Amino acid sequence: MESIGKTLHEARIKKGLTIEDVELQTGIRKKYLAAIENDDYAAVPGEVFVKGIIRTYGNHLDLNGPELVDIYKAAVAGSTVEKVKSQGVREVNSVKVGIFLKQQGDIGGGRPGSVSSGFPIRQFLAGLVAILIFVGGYFLIPRIFGYGNNTTNKPAVTIEQKASATDPSGK
Repeated sequence: MESIGKTLHEARIKKGLTIEDVELQTGIRKKYLAAIENDDYAAVPGEVFVKGIIRTYGNHLDLNGPELVDIYKAAVAGSTVEKVKSQGVREVNSVKVGIFLKQQGDIGGGRPGSVSSGFPIRQFLAGLVAILIFVGGYFLIPRIFGYGNNTTNKPAVTIEQKASATDPSGK
């Protein structure tokens, strides 16, 4: 049996595709496609990627991708394809679903057995206190530090200035 790389290479050539064409069509980088075609699996980062590239590349070339992966796994394991053949997706005809409702104590606060009493009074009071602090600060800080009061920002008039304003001689 010929190698996976040779099988993929021949199928690509038969379809008249270049490595660059396959890269654009599959999204697999051409250096990995070339490595797989050369059976240089060490150049591909990780076993999962090798299998994924073989599967995707094979399917893209109208080959059986999962079968190519089984051939690869058998070659790596030194075994036969039948021994490593994937089981595929397991299908079942009926599914039994059990519906279990949580107990009232399981809902909410994170502590077993704790149930919220309804209105969160602690959170409400904490929010109210925070609002009062912000509003109070908004109005009190300017008064305490003298911001916004035009009378405190005016320069003081001295007695000499008043006298010179009333007496034009300046005496």
